Amino acid sequence: MQVRARESAVRRQLAPLEAQARRLAAQARSLQAQANQLQAQAGALQRRADQLDARKAALERQGAALQARGDQLEAQAAVLQAEAASLKDQADSLQAQANQLKAQQEQAEREKKQAEKLQDELTQMMTAAGGDDRGTDTRVVTLQKGLSDTEGVVTLTPPQINKKGDVFLLSAIPSTAPASDDTARLVSHVRDTVLSKTNEGGGIRSYVGGYTASYVDLASLISARLLLVIGTVILLGFLLLMVAFRSLLIPLQAAVTNLLSAAAAFGVLTAAFQWGWGISLLGIHTADSTVPIASYVPLMMFAGLFGLSMDYEVFLVSHVQQHVHRDEEATESVHSALMASARITTAAALIMASVFASFILDSDPTIKQFGVGLSVAVLLAGILVVTLAPAALVIFGRAAWWLPRWLDRILPHVSIEGDGGAPDGHRHRSG
Repeated sequence: MQVRARESAVRRQLAPLEAQARRLAAQARSLQAQANQLQAQAGALQRRADQLDARKAALERQGAALQARGDQLEAQAAVLQAEAASLKDQADSLQAQANQLKAQQEQAEREKKQAEKLQDELTQMMTAAGGDDRGTDTRVVTLQKGLSDTEGVVTLTPPQINKKGDVFLLSAIPSTAPASDDTARLVSHVRDTVLSKTNEGGGIRSYVGGYTASYVDLASLISARLLLVIGTVILLGFLLLMVAFRSLLIPLQAAVTNLLSAAAAFGVLTAAFQWGWGISLLGIHTADSTVPIASYVPLMMFAGLFGLSMDYEVFLVSHVQQHVHRDEEATESVHSALMASARITTAAALIMASVFASFILDSDPTIKQFGVGLSVAVLLAGILVVTLAPAALVIFGRAAWWLPRWLDRILPHVSIEGDGGAPDGHRHRSG
């Protein structure tokens, strides 16, 4: 029993030792594993060290080779430096030669430009002179330069000189159309300013002529006299109608009819051609969609309109006068006259308007202007004659045929119908 107790006690004492021994054994195995691992790492490091030594030896060999190459390059650099110094000396010498050549070239260029300038001046002078030495006269050259420098002149032709050499012709082309207001101002500017300056002290006389200047002069003359002509025509028509119908109102109404028709026709003409309203419908296609109105068109239009309008007026009013001479009332007289003549007057106006409208088919813009203006004017005149004249005669009644006695005694008696006139009691109502 004691032995077993002793054995149990020993075993209890040995149990911790065995556990500790097992821990130590495990630690020993772990340490052995770490030792093996470190040994493996040491081997790897040794191999790496061997490789680095080999690499070092190779780099040392390369360094030696590079050193030798460096020494060789230094020797070559010394040679190249000597060559560079020699080349620099040569470059300095060449630069000095180049500078000298450049100076000579610049001098040659200057001389060349002077020669070309002289040649251009001589060429321009002879070109401007048209190849004629007489065209190089300083007075001619001064006039050419003054005209060429004038704003609005596009080009100037060489002078054309007569055989005697005392007359020369220059043709200046303006930048604007012949009928343009700018062209008219250019002609006036050349006459009043340019020629007076260029001719001053030169002993020459210069004139502006040709188609464009003549057109401008004609337009200016017609424009200045247009109102005078219209006024004269209206006044003569007034006097003739006053003599024919022994009345003041009827000539006045006829003058108003003519002026209204002409003014409306002028307005339509301006809108169509100068403003370009519907100008393509007239068969005209221009860059700016406008066409200047010829200066003589309004004057010729008014002359034609006046003749036709007076014809319609006399035809209608003479019928009214016949009924008035029969002591018919104003309304009845006008009604009877319209029944007899209104259709004829209207038909005549339509026929003449159609005839004038056919002018629009012509390719000439001026003819088209006559066609548009006269067709509108005649049509309006016919309408006004059969409306305005009867209305005035009805409104004023017997007073429409009034004429002062003193004026009636002065004026000659003319019969439109050629029958010696109406009876004395029915010629007029004088006061």
